[in-house]
Amino acid sequence: MPCTIPPEGEVRIGQAEGTAHVEEALERIREMPAPMFERRKERMAQRALELAKRHLPKGFILDEEEEKDRIISIFEQARAMSDVEFELEKANLAQQLKSRYELPELSLDVSVRIERFLLDPLIIPLLEEKLAIGE
Repeated sequence: MPCTIPPEGEVRIGQAEGTAHVEEALERIREMPAPMFERRKERMAQRALELAKRHLPKGFILDEEEEKDRIISIFEQARAMSDVEFELEKANLAQQLKSRYELPELSLDVSVRIERFLLDPLIIPLLEEKLAIGE
């Protein structure tokens, strides 16, 4: 029987992107000496924000200062954890970083599409035209 779970690190076509790269970034941030982190945290948060904004739709409104503060607080939270606690929580922290930028999934309810189509005021003349062609 073939395995339906893709191996870790393999390309997973059609599946949601994982958080491994964000977890690795958090690990590097934890390993940084404290003075270096203090000097670079604003720049790192700005860089993370710029990367996230690339994946947002045009016109998406985002309070950049508030968002940078949120990102820095997650960085600091990761640094404050013990090694064991971080290993247990790193996927959750990575998801917290990504979750604000994930777009909601669209409804697959077909009735919504049917209602939108049939309740469109332009549909009546279109249907009359199509019915007239068939006569």
